Amino acid sequence: MAHALPDAAVVDWHPCEEKARFAELRKVRGDQFPPVLPLAALLLMGGLLVAGVGVPIVSGLLGRETGRFRSAVQGHLAAELVDIVRGASELVVYGREEESIRRLRATDAMLARLARRDALASGIADGLGIMVAGATTAAVLGVAVSAHGSGDLDRVLVAALVFLTLASFEAVAPLPLAARELSTTLAAGGRVLELTDRQPMVEDPPAPVSAPRGTPAIALEGVSARYPAGDALVLDRMQLRVEPGRKIALVGPSGAGKTTVVNLLLRFLDPVAGRVTLGDHDLREYRQEDVRRALAVAGQDSYLFSTSIRENVRLGRPEATDVEIDDALRQARLADWVASLPDGPDTLVGEEGVQLSVGQRQRVALARAFLSDAPILVLDEPTAHLDPETAEALVRDVLAAADGRSVILITHRPEGLDLVDEVVSLAR
Repeated sequence: MAHALPDAAVVDWHPCEEKARFAELRKVRGDQFPPVLPLAALLLMGGLLVAGVGVPIVSGLLGRETGRFRSAVQGHLAAELVDIVRGASELVVYGREEESIRRLRATDAMLARLARRDALASGIADGLGIMVAGATTAAVLGVAVSAHGSGDLDRVLVAALVFLTLASFEAVAPLPLAARELSTTLAAGGRVLELTDRQPMVEDPPAPVSAPRGTPAIALEGVSARYPAGDALVLDRMQLRVEPGRKIALVGPSGAGKTTVVNLLLRFLDPVAGRVTLGDHDLREYRQEDVRRALAVAGQDSYLFSTSIRENVRLGRPEATDVEIDDALRQARLADWVASLPDGPDTLVGEEGVQLSVGQRQRVALARAFLSDAPILVLDEPTAHLDPETAEALVRDVLAAADGRSVILITHRPEGLDLVDEVVSLAR
């Protein structure tokens, strides 16, 4: 049942009459233009300056130290995680897993403290921004109400002016967050620039010569080499020449520089004296990719990707057919073992080949080198983890499969030395 409101509660307001009343007031006062409120404009401008300049400055100062250290701590935490994951077995064997986990937790706790400090700075900056916006809106509202009371401003424009003031602060609302993130961004950018500003160990020449054709000769002519981290020469005036199609064995004790020879041939390292030549030119006259396209390397540290055996071998020549991959596996003496697997060559090897034995990983890398079209085959300790009988058979198969290619066999074992054309011995 509806009840009628008392007469006193009825609001008798007519928009048309209100507009007519304001029009009459303007006519009487001689106003010919819409009302202008300079004080409201000044208040809004001042509030926007404080919210758009002052609050971001305060926010940036509060978050400067946090942003500077957070990037470094995050990088340190990521590095520790990678080390622990990759070296988990060694940490367990030597009983250092608890110590590593404590260090990781300490780094994580530091990052959490920085996050709390950043959250505090964010809360203070956001609170200041809200206070400035609220105070400015209240001040503009007071000026607008006063203007309405004196007949200078329609009540509808009072509400519009308030909403306009509130909307204006949306333009400067993201600035405090941007100021806090600025220090983090600058710190991260500094770390990137530190890497990009480093001088690379090797560089391509400005005008490289054409890639060599066929099977070129490769030689070290009076080469002396050292690594950037050390002062002592690893190689001192070394002489070595491999003519096209010849098979050379490079032997010597650990530390004699055998792996350094591989790094020089691949141009991962440039000599400090002498030169390494491919064909008729110094390696430094070629593009790096042209040099590395001429050599296929199968080393004891060759990387296996977390995919199938087939795809790891296919890396040597992406366009190779399955038949060619099977032939490369046969040459590496892996065909029978791969055939015995439930998924055959599609068997996954796990991260870094963790599902395979060390010897199996080496032979997969060897099959990859066989599949390559490179005219020079470099074998870095291919028999390091094999029994003598298998090692002898493997070297024999390798040299037979390398018909027409030059072969550099780097080893410290006697298997296969009687099958090469020349044995070069390195001393320390």
